[in-house]
Amino acid sequence: MGSNNKSITLLLLLTIISFIPIQFAQSAVLKDTLYSYLATKPTIDGDLATAEWSTALETNITLYYVGDTTQTMNISMKSTYDLASETITFGITAPDSDLSSDFLIIIFKTNKVPSTWYSITLQGNATGSIEIYLGEEVGGQGVSGPIIKAESPSFPYTLDASDTNIDKYGIYGCNFYSASTITLQAYNADKKFLSCNVIASAEMLPGTGLVTSCNFISSAGRAIRLGSTSHHTTACNFINCNTAVHHDYAGGSGDPYTYDAMIFYGGTYHVENSTSGDVYVDRSNGSNPDSGKLYNSGGGTITINPLSVTLRVTVKDKDNNGINNAQTAIYKSSDDTELMNEDTANVGGEDGIAEALFQYSADTPIYWRVRKSSTGTTRYISAGGASTIKDSGVDISVTLYEEPLS
Repeated sequence: MGSNNKSITLLLLLTIISFIPIQFAQSAVLKDTLYSYLATKPTIDGDLATAEWSTALETNITLYYVGDTTQTMNISMKSTYDLASETITFGITAPDSDLSSDFLIIIFKTNKVPSTWYSITLQGNATGSIEIYLGEEVGGQGVSGPIIKAESPSFPYTLDASDTNIDKYGIYGCNFYSASTITLQAYNADKKFLSCNVIASAEMLPGTGLVTSCNFISSAGRAIRLGSTSHHTTACNFINCNTAVHHDYAGGSGDPYTYDAMIFYGGTYHVENSTSGDVYVDRSNGSNPDSGKLYNSGGGTITINPLSVTLRVTVKDKDNNGINNAQTAIYKSSDDTELMNEDTANVGGEDGIAEALFQYSADTPIYWRVRKSSTGTTRYISAGGASTIKDSGVDISVTLYEEPLS
């Protein structure tokens, strides 16, 4: 039934669902554990099978099925649910079917049910080709994903995408509120967790899976665990988290973690090392863990490696000609510490260049001055300004203008 190239697309567009759980299982028949809630056991041997919920709960579920083997099978759950009855599984064990479900909001209601029922699972198939998408990827960003939340933070839900039988998945533009563990798997370029907000949730376990352009907000404990220096978590913001990044592996100075565009705002701890070893962190693209917000819970150490960056000033005249022997100086705005005092010269075949190295540890506001002492008739007006040293250094271009003749 269908092709061997299944695409399970969960595009959250139209339907508002207060939804606790339905399971898609073998041949897309509802799981036996759910049958007791239905007036009749649903079957899928006709062009359309409908199973109506008929208890005092006054909720309902409709199962739509296209039986033609040349067409796609669609299952849509489009009602409002007030009962936690099973786990939600996106996926299918039959290898020859396509699924499509449309959701906008999934709310895990607070009910007297086993805690294991508060879960979402992405399920693959060992013999087929399964793709699962929540939301869409547009221009490298995740959009249109669901809002998934627990009605009460005391009853959080899990999301498990660790099944390696899934060939591709995309968790795009989702908003997770009060989630328990979100589990991904080892890195695969076709398996992405992209542009999501993880809010007031428990520690995420991405493995080495791809996590990018996400916001981790107000985590009461740890926000994310990076247990390998080969991780693929990049370009994420950590906003007012108790502990932003947790490392349970320490590779020493020879095997540092790299933070690429990892930005930290507020919070108690930016980096935790729960091992007895030494964690080293390299940074790029504006990553700014605060060396005053490090937590060595296992007795080890954390070292935020400084970056050796270049301070560069290029001085030219109004005709774009480099000016050598111009005196250049750079000072730290906070305390007037002199960071550079060099004359411009020919560097690499280019006139008018002054350079110095600086050990970067955090963005540093600066101010600069340039003057050129001249004899004869050519004299220049001094110049100055302000800038900021970032993890890429600073590159200042200055044009000096001649003093008018008196």
